[in-house]
Amino acid sequence: MKKSAMVLSAMVILSCGGSGGAGGGVTVTANAGDNFTALVNAESALDGSASTGVTSSSWSFTSRPSGSQATITGANALTAAFTPDVVGDYVVQLSANGGASTDSVTVTAKNVVAAITVPADSTITLRNRLGQFEYVVDLGTAGYGLSGAASQAASGVTLTYAWEQVSGPSSTAVGGTTGSTLTFTAPTLANFQTTSDVYKWQPLPISRSDTDLVFNLTVSGNGDTDTATLIVHVEDAGEEIHTSSGLPNVAVGTTVYLSGPAYLASTANATTQLLGGPITDWSWSLSAPSGSSAVFADTGTTSSALQLPKFVADVAGIYTVTYSSTSGAVTTPATISINVADWTGVGTIGGTTATNPQCATCHDGGVQPDRTTGWTASAHATLFEDSMTTYAGLAPEPYLWEFHTVGFNKDADNGGFDDLAGDNSFTFPETGMTFAEFLLAEPETAVLANVQCENCHGPGDQHSGDPLRIDNSASQYGVCGQCHIQENAWINSSHNSIGVAHGRGAYQATWLSNAGCVRCHTGKGFIDYVNEGEEGLAAVTETGAFVGVTCAACHDPHNATNASQLRLAGNVTMVMDGSTVDAGKSAVCYSCHDGLYTFGEDDCDPDNDRTTVNNVVCETVDQTATQYFRQMHYNPQSPVLEGKGAITDLDGDGDADFTPDENSFHSGSTFTLAGATGDATLPAENNKCVTCHMTTGPAVDEEGYQHLGGHAFKLRSGHGLGHLLGEETEDDAVSEAEDLELISSCTACHSSVTEFNRLARADYDGDGSQEGIQDEITGLLVTLTTKIKSIDAVNVLSTSGAVSSGGTVTVDALSYTGAATNPQTDSFNAATATVRRAVWNYNLIARDGSLGVHNAAFAIQVLQGTYTAVGGNSFATDFPLATLR
Repeated sequence: MKKSAMVLSAMVILSCGGSGGAGGGVTVTANAGDNFTALVNAESALDGSASTGVTSSSWSFTSRPSGSQATITGANALTAAFTPDVVGDYVVQLSANGGASTDSVTVTAKNVVAAITVPADSTITLRNRLGQFEYVVDLGTAGYGLSGAASQAASGVTLTYAWEQVSGPSSTAVGGTTGSTLTFTAPTLANFQTTSDVYKWQPLPISRSDTDLVFNLTVSGNGDTDTATLIVHVEDAGEEIHTSSGLPNVAVGTTVYLSGPAYLASTANATTQLLGGPITDWSWSLSAPSGSSAVFADTGTTSSALQLPKFVADVAGIYTVTYSSTSGAVTTPATISINVADWTGVGTIGGTTATNPQCATCHDGGVQPDRTTGWTASAHATLFEDSMTTYAGLAPEPYLWEFHTVGFNKDADNGGFDDLAGDNSFTFPETGMTFAEFLLAEPETAVLANVQCENCHGPGDQHSGDPLRIDNSASQYGVCGQCHIQENAWINSSHNSIGVAHGRGAYQATWLSNAGCVRCHTGKGFIDYVNEGEEGLAAVTETGAFVGVTCAACHDPHNATNASQLRLAGNVTMVMDGSTVDAGKSAVCYSCHDGLYTFGEDDCDPDNDRTTVNNVVCETVDQTATQYFRQMHYNPQSPVLEGKGAITDLDGDGDADFTPDENSFHSGSTFTLAGATGDATLPAENNKCVTCHMTTGPAVDEEGYQHLGGHAFKLRSGHGLGHLLGEETEDDAVSEAEDLELISSCTACHSSVTEFNRLARADYDGDGSQEGIQDEITGLLVTLTTKIKSIDAVNVLSTSGAVSSGGTVTVDALSYTGAATNPQTDSFNAATATVRRAVWNYNLIARDGSLGVHNAAFAIQVLQGTYTAVGGNSFATDFPLATLR
């Protein structure tokens, strides 16, 4: 456990000379050890043996819990002890050489102390990996056990246990998660797949943390709790599973895992797909280059019927994998070409000149566009160099080299960094060295230092300009996941599989060929939109396109101009009204969360003939609402936050029926975390969405770990007991069942907030009760739904909108009646323009999804104003207790 900055006193290091301290030139350092948890009434050891230059020492309490009478035994030795007698924190200070150096340790005393052990009869084993001892299990085998039996309790305290797997591919609990022991079945390779992977044929991407199963144990008793965490790694037949980008370009000696889809992904069986229609058989065949002995491991031949077969790419060349399925959509065999090569390097490390086939020989702006300059300005280009001081403590072969160099793989001989280091007998000295010293001493090894082109694109010594012998994909999350553990949170975000849950088969077969969809449903589509605008959009056909919004959609791997290498930052043009807004780090968010399918295309139908003849560009929100049958899409968060996009002239007579004149403080340029909190270390710009949605999420021992904040982007979730019990799924509706909220996203500024549904200032929905703001907005949505349906019960779908049933309110979009196969039906056109405008305003607020949190003032004004305009009476007349915003 790391020291807590809140209780750790400053460590003073002095160089003592003359007759003082420990003698001339000796550094005195007091080291009290790491903070730890102890059991009440059980002796706890204090260990200062890591101190240096100490000739005299003493331990003393700087604070104890109220009522404690604890004393320290052996207080004048480097190792001492005390027995905590009261629950709470004991801060114990070690003073060396009469105060020449001091350090403190915090001991937290509890009635219960959790500990996880591996029972002697468990088949979990230990391995030594790069000097680190780790627990390991093998893929798919049942019966691995963990024990909480080592957990302790004070006399008379009865313990209860709760186990949870909080990270890694899903394992399965056997016999429950509330006993003192946990038995589980280890995951299979199928558990490595993300939501979208189960619809694709591809090399399986394997990320940095895919083989880390993180287990939490919470032990409770006598009103006290404690947690313990243990990591168990997954191996394949006793061999380490290495990371894979998912691209069909890999290094010699790599084990290639092929991933067949579990579910159909074409329009041929749309009804079955929406139910998750499974594929039950897979067929793979392998053709390897001359000199290769590669075969599928499960059969020992070049054919396999597994969903996830594997083979070792043993020589350089092109491997052709043919696949099909009689029960799936791919009945005509198709192929994946996998290039296998050795590593070569960019060629410019240490100021050297690149030679063929190194990357910079072409990609320096001469033969190909300049990619090296942008890379040089990124943190990738100096990662090894910047980490030199860290390596000394991990010498002689730091495990970080796997993520800070090119091609590090101890199980393969392919010219990677580990091979160069071995060929040159290089190990990192415990005394450390500078990067300049490294370049001078190890010029041949330095060729593959830092994170270079090949880390993302795959090995390139066979490339030499041949596009079949290199690869890239903005839509393959595994490229970044090889190193970046942020992928663990991203997997739990909607970006991971945006749209898949709503359309599955149609997503791949239709949405990826529709220019209006690809800009927000795929990474490649978004990049094309940013670079070229709407005219740059077309069908997305690149490798791994079917996935959603991946890392490279938001982050530009070749350009470090913006913070965090964001693809966009600062000013964006709002689609709703053409205005310019400084969105800070959320410029990429604003570019998709704008509420429209397309803009600038011929979507408007002024003659209402339900054909594309005579259609024109929608130039205003009112035209979009009254002439474009799709109206509002699912994601209007940016216009709602900015207070834009509402129609104020409901009857179209040219006069506004209401005027929203109050907006969220959060959207203004004066709102910054530094300004709101007075903490100058916080951002001094308004970063909009990022400010709240990327708040630091729960720690590994807290509920919601990797599901809230950070790259999960979620601030609320129905999170249960993690993978062991399964995850709740989300749909289009927003319900009151969301029970876990990341309130820390608010409390930096609003210290008294305990839930997002904080008490509203007034009874805005007129039900006679002043409730939480989300309850008030929900009430207004129900009220407006009822009013619109009463005006037009024929054309507005009776089951849509905000519906209250059995005391539960479900908020969904308002939609029109008509056949699902032809949504542009008479119902939209038959509705009056006033009804269409009212439906637009309702959906603007409902599909924002925050129920007023993004912009309560705007939401209240739009819903109340729309109700009044279509109801013919003032809101206060129908609801005398309601207060107009």
